[in-house]
This record gives sequence, structure tokens and C-alpha cells, in this order.
Amino acid sequence: MMHSSHIVNLLMGPGDYYFCYGTGKVDKILNYEGPKTLLGDTVVDVSYAWKLSKPLPDWVRDPEVLKAAGNDAEGGTAHMMLVLTHNGWRDTQDMDH
Repeated sequence: MMHSSHIVNLLMGPGDYYFCYGTGKVDKILNYEGPKTLLGDTVVDVSYAWKLSKPLPDWVRDPEVLKAAGNDAEGGTAHMMLVLTHNGWRDTQDMDH
């Protein structure tokens, strides 16, 4: 099973303003496609379920914060494309371009 984590961010308004309220971790791989070659790289498309690695902090449980977070406050589903590097599989969004 893939062991990965990502920062869970909450969109606070127009633009790219985020703040972190926890660290998510992959709970279950739902589906994957590949590996395949894309522009000379070996890639895999992965859909997964995630959940917070620790319970929500009390301040996140405020009704207005939860309303802004939607249904993804403590977990949800997501998608990522992984690319095979000399250091193993990496999320393409985490790579320097």
C-alpha cells in the first residue's frame, strides 16, 4: 500500500489563500491506472480515500469553519498523478518544475 501524506488545506476565499488545520494520510487506494508512459516519464493515476492523521483541533469544530470546509474537514477522496523518479514514486504536484 502506498504510504503518503499531504497537507489538508481550507480555502478561505477568492484567490489562493489557504491555511493548514491538519495533516492527511492515505487511508485506502480506491483505483489506479497505469503505469503508462507520458512525455517520457512513467506515471500512474491514483484515486484514494484519505483521513486526518489526528483528530480535528477544537477550533476547527467551530460551525463557521466546518461550513467553509464542507464535507472534507476530516477526510474524503482525492486524485493524484505519481511519476517514477530515481527516488521512487512522487506526486507530480510536489515536484519542482
